[in-house]
Amino acid sequence: MNIILTQSKNNNQILQYFLCSIDKDEKAFSCTQNKIAENAFKNDKTLNIFQDEIKDNADIIINKAAFENCTELKAVLYFLNNNSGDKDQKNPSLKDNITDTKDLFSKNGVIDIKNLLQVNNISIQYHGFKDCENLHTIVLPKFSSIEIEKEAFENCKNIRSVVLVENKKSNVSISDEAFSNCADITFICKKDGKVARYAREHNFRIVSING
Repeated sequence: MNIILTQSKNNNQILQYFLCSIDKDEKAFSCTQNKIAENAFKNDKTLNIFQDEIKDNADIIINKAAFENCTELKAVLYFLNNNSGDKDQKNPSLKDNITDTKDLFSKNGVIDIKNLLQVNNISIQYHGFKDCENLHTIVLPKFSSIEIEKEAFENCKNIRSVVLVENKKSNVSISDEAFSNCADITFICKKDGKVARYAREHNFRIVSING
């Protein structure tokens, strides 16, 4: 994959994303920036998996329409995978076959909750992932505060698994319309936490985790 990025002075923000060329078998994009600017990936038709490996205790900001209408995007992953398996495998934590919640917790699965990043604040703004019709898996870090704005995931009809792990005193603000037209979601979250309460109130399934 060849890309060009324009970045902020602090070198921590993707301002815009330009596709130059792409190998047909390589559609994953990894970065280390914690902010995705407005419209940065909007309308991209090649992005398949987005993985961001950032430092602990950062702030994640996905600005307005950052990934809107990325119709081939299937997974958004924020985690550290220490069980890399085959040392010769490229990007071992990037997997394109996350299709069921149980895959997240299989013996050789993608996610070990213990390896989730710990961040301060997560903000997913209006239309951040709107119309990502093939998006099925979202793995966000453990957080102290999260805000998911209205229609952030509108029309993402294939979302199946959303990992949201809060702390004991986390602030959780998720709009009633954040997941408009998404009917088949399972939230992987703390039992009896605020995320679980949101899921129950909106008739989404819950898989409870400890830790």
